[in-house]
Amino acid sequence: MLQPNEMIIALSPSQIEAVCGAQVVVEYVNSLPAFKNMLEKGIGCLPKTDQLMTVWGDLQGIKIIVSKESSSIQQGRALERFQEYMTAEKIQRVKTTQYIEANNIWKKMEWWYAQNINIYARLWKDDQGKVDINKSDVDGWLREVYRAVFDQLYRVCIGIERNHTSGKTLKLRLCQNDKNCDNLILVNGPKVGGKGKKFCDNKCRNQFHARKGMRKVRGEEKRAVKHSHFAI
Repeated sequence: MLQPNEMIIALSPSQIEAVCGAQVVVEYVNSLPAFKNMLEKGIGCLPKTDQLMTVWGDLQGIKIIVSKESSSIQQGRALERFQEYMTAEKIQRVKTTQYIEANNIWKKMEWWYAQNINIYARLWKDDQGKVDINKSDVDGWLREVYRAVFDQLYRVCIGIERNHTSGKTLKLRLCQNDKNCDNLILVNGPKVGGKGKKFCDNKCRNQFHARKGMRKVRGEEKRAVKHSHFAI
């Protein structure tokens, strides 16, 4: 029996799919606010800060995995953390309803699906109507979202996800403007940028080419000085 300040919410497979597309999980890696916003919209509050930062920090491991600058040891450690989220035990401590005698097979199927497929969270709200994360039971809900996010990145990384429109294999790489940016890029994704995409946005592209142009100018200046020195 629910108390006046309690409520139960379900996380269905379709809801998980909606927040864990290839493009959006890349945005979660690149933006802590985007990751926080997705969780807060789902349950009306955020996990404890230390837990949230730990998960987001582990999410950054995908950059280590795809980086050509990382050592095999660094990649191995990041991969282990990824796989821990993907293989975490599913928790379903909360059930929404007691069994109701159904008149037909479809109702029985619907009841079973709701009880066994969805992940539930029991939320406790304070007098102002805000969710109290300390009293609420959201472990299973959060764990399943984390699993889906890490799993999607993993699938793209190993090359088994495709663009549904073009049919091209999705890939991950880091922004080539590595002096100013470490953003993750989804190659062959739904947004503009195919196989040759190297930068996360125009700002990074301009910074990279400006720096490249400066190096060229300095190189020419050095060669000119060297040439004048020999001429003397």
